[in-house]
Amino acid sequence: MLEFTPNIIDHILIFIIGILLPLRSVKAQDMLKKITFTPIMKSRLYLGNSLSLWIMAGILAGINWFMGRPPVDFGLHWPPASLNSYAFWALGGFVLLYGFDLVYETSFPKTRKKTITEWQENIPFLPVSFGEFKQFIPLALTAGICEEFIFRGYFITYFYNLVGQNFAYLAIIIPTLIFALVHQYQGKKAMIKIFFMAIFFGLIYYFTGSLWQVMLLHFFVDLIGGFLAWQLLKNAPAPSKPVMDDEGFQEYPPEISDENSGFPENEED
Repeated sequence: MLEFTPNIIDHILIFIIGILLPLRSVKAQDMLKKITFTPIMKSRLYLGNSLSLWIMAGILAGINWFMGRPPVDFGLHWPPASLNSYAFWALGGFVLLYGFDLVYETSFPKTRKKTITEWQENIPFLPVSFGEFKQFIPLALTAGICEEFIFRGYFITYFYNLVGQNFAYLAIIIPTLIFALVHQYQGKKAMIKIFFMAIFFGLIYYFTGSLWQVMLLHFFVDLIGGFLAWQLLKNAPAPSKPVMDDEGFQEYPPEISDENSGFPENEED
C-alpha cells in the first residue's frame, strides 16, 4: 500500500468527499423517495449519477497525480497471481454472505414481497423494464469502478497513513461507515448489509493491494441488483406517490368541482 504523509489537501478532500457531499446526497435522496419516476427521469438520474462519480474520481486522481502520487498506486495495478489466505477468506466470506442474503430475500414469497415493498419505498428509481435495465448497466459499472477507487483506494490509503499500521483496522472501518451512510436511503437493513459488504471489500483491498477484484465484485452486485429489480418489480403494483413530469415538475390530479363531485350541493331553506 502506498505510504505518504497526509497533508492539508488530503484533509480537505476527505472533508468534502467524505462529509459534505454525503450529507448533501442524503438530503437529496430523501426527496427522491417521494417521487414516482418516469423512464426518462430514471435515464437522466442514471446518467447524472454516472457523470458525477466519474468527475469526482477524476478530480481525486488528478490532484493526487499533481502531488506525485500516480493513481495506479491507489490500487489500480494488477492483483497478485494468487490470493493470500486473508484475502481468500475475505472473498469467501463475502460470497457466502451475499449468496445467502440473495437467496433469502428473493426465493421465499414472504421475504420477496417485503423486498419488493422496500425497494419501491426506498429506491423508486430502480429499473422495472429491459430498457431501463440496459441504461442502468453503465451506472453499475461506473459505481463499481469509481466508488471503489474513492472509498477503498483513496480513503483506506489515506486513513492507513493517518492512523498507522497498528490501527489499520480503523483505515478499513472509517471509510466503510462513510460508504454505508451514503447508502442510507436504501433503508437501515440494506445499510447494515452494505456495511458488511464494504468491510469484506476493504479487507480484500488491504491484503492484495489491488482494487480490480473488488471493482468487479461491486459491479456484479449492482448488476444483479438491477436485474432482480427489473424481474421483481415489472409486474408489481406501483405505490401511490406524487408524479413528476419529465421536466421535474410535480403533476397534480385535477381538482374536483361541485359539478362533478358526485355530492349534492347544499340548498338554502
